[in-house]
Amino acid sequence: MAKLVLVAAAIVLVAGCGSGSGLSIPGGGTHQSAATTRRAHPTFKVIYTFSGGDDGATPTGSIVFDSSGNAYGATVRGGISKCGNKTFGPGCGVVFELSPRESGSWHESRLYVFRDHSDGGFPGAGVVLDANGNVFGTTTEGGIANPDCSAGCGVVYELSKSSGWTESVLHPFDGADGAYPTAPPAPKRERHTVRDNLQRRNPILRQRLLVKAAQQSLDL
Repeated sequence: MAKLVLVAAAIVLVAGCGSGSGLSIPGGGTHQSAATTRRAHPTFKVIYTFSGGDDGATPTGSIVFDSSGNAYGATVRGGISKCGNKTFGPGCGVVFELSPRESGSWHESRLYVFRDHSDGGFPGAGVVLDANGNVFGTTTEGGIANPDCSAGCGVVYELSKSSGWTESVLHPFDGADGAYPTAPPAPKRERHTVRDNLQRRNPILRQRLLVKAAQQSLDL
């Protein structure tokens, strides 16, 4: 069994035989990513290094896999240099996909680049997938600007696979209902999709679904 785990400075591939949890270590340099394996004697392999520019920077949160073995995650920085009405590097963050190649290397694709406007900015958590391969996550800024959150209080977003990874904001936080989410949305383990749960009429349940922290991949 092999999986990717995300640590402060590296993406680490953890694979191995026998029991034991994955081993992660800081690796590479600034805004970099690495991959590694846990066995009786762990070995470590860098599978992708972020440049800190267009491809993303500072990956944070969890990574999830689809049925084809592609990995999905988010970086809190990188993408474009202009964030909202501020111009500074290294960007507002991206959602990425890492795809394994026959050669053993991994190819990165940017699925979405945040602009820190109504679409959100600085995704400080990982992502989750639903059964259709759509990507869901949260950002710590962007959305609705108000006195409580001058740059926006953050959003819950969806990237639709069928429409070429078009982003939809499912919920912008306004301060009164929460702010600065730091984990991806985590619906309860029920026979409902992420979107179904978010659109339920019970406001208390809806609120809990939006803000509940989850640092693991869930079967949606």
